[in-house]
Amino acid sequence: MQQLQTSEIVEYSAHDKATYELNEIMQMSKLYEKSAKANNDSRALAIAYALQEQAKPINYYIATDLVNRETGELFEGYDALVTLIASRTNKTYLRSQARRHRKFMRLVLDNYKTNPFHRYQFITFTLPFLRTDFETVLKINARAMELFKKRKVWTSNVEGAFMSEEFTIGAETTELQTHYHSHYHALVIGKTFLDKHLKINSLGIELSDAWTNCVEKACLEFDVEFLLSTKGNRLQIKIKDVQSYANKKCMSFETSVQELCKYIIKGSEFKKVPYIEVVQLDNALRGRKMYKTYGAFAKTEIKKQDWYLATESEISERSVVSLDTQCTTDGKQELPLRTPKTPTLTDVGERLINEGRANEYRSMLSIVAENRREFRAELQALRYPHARFQTLSGQKWCGVSERPPNNLLTFIPKQKQKTVNAGLLDLAIQKHDNVGLLNEIIENTQTNACLLESIIESTISH
Repeated sequence: MQQLQTSEIVEYSAHDKATYELNEIMQMSKLYEKSAKANNDSRALAIAYALQEQAKPINYYIATDLVNRETGELFEGYDALVTLIASRTNKTYLRSQARRHRKFMRLVLDNYKTNPFHRYQFITFTLPFLRTDFETVLKINARAMELFKKRKVWTSNVEGAFMSEEFTIGAETTELQTHYHSHYHALVIGKTFLDKHLKINSLGIELSDAWTNCVEKACLEFDVEFLLSTKGNRLQIKIKDVQSYANKKCMSFETSVQELCKYIIKGSEFKKVPYIEVVQLDNALRGRKMYKTYGAFAKTEIKKQDWYLATESEISERSVVSLDTQCTTDGKQELPLRTPKTPTLTDVGERLINEGRANEYRSMLSIVAENRREFRAELQALRYPHARFQTLSGQKWCGVSERPPNNLLTFIPKQKQKTVNAGLLDLAIQKHDNVGLLNEIIENTQTNACLLESIIESTISH
């Protein structure tokens, strides 16, 4: 008898995952630096130096005895103490963004009241290979989807949708021509495009024909050849029924959310393009949303504080400011000058590199990373009071409940150094009604010590 070979499922430890993420960012930072120098792009070089500073073992940690707040189960995990740059090449940034958007999407789906005659379906819209540059591919895709959303087969049968765009680099890519493969994912609620055997019905075929026609028109507008080599002379669409629990023919809600809130392009895909195009590819994707909403999902009202982790600048903008316009409306005085925008870390790096002070910029990155690292370490100790932490470089610390009773916790930034008693923090985390506020500041690595102390005091007073 022949023994059946079974594939073993390999489970990686938190240490393995953290090490892998660290190595990925280090490799991408070197590739990004090479591309930046080839393009003579000082801004891209500033991003590369920030990635290199982030990709240090001291900036990544593993933790044991973490507690799941919903189930109470203990688990082992990992994360970064420092994220310096928002780039598609930064795996840590992509992971945190995906986690944030999944939280919002789950809230929308949980609070949405569905029509009993409508069903959830997960649709993948494929696109052909287009012999043009990446920026033109983006424009064609956007135009095709704009046309498609106006078609009757879509507007009459789809009540709402979440839509995301994904790109991959084809194996046919050479130094002369990069093959960009793109497709859309959509989680829709509406009339079914499947028959009782979960095969595409006549309405689904009409949907496919409409999509093919819209892509062809978009290509014609941008004077790009439309090559179709699929069966039935139409672009393929894949449709799966979405249920609470997955099986061989259906997809679960959680799987569909994971698929939508993943990435526009995987970080490893940057390694497949000629190195000189890496910066251009990242710049083209900068500012693009992870997904878009359509119809009823776009109108769903979810309070921002229920899912969004505000940044320090956004928190400071919550205070109400009044402006006396009497002197400006009567024409006797000029309008006040607008407060200039605070330069970002990349803006500062670009200026310093142009001035030949790259070493000064790298020293500044090191200081910023140190401040954020130490501050976030204490915040994690507050969030998980019984956990134990260790960076990949060997530094150890523990949650506030595992420390001596009289231990004082020192908060960073150092220029506004303040101390808070561990007992005070322990009392704050026991107040479950304000856990949302605590989580909000804990996720924000730039929050200062004064803001943290004020929120802790408000937590205890409630």
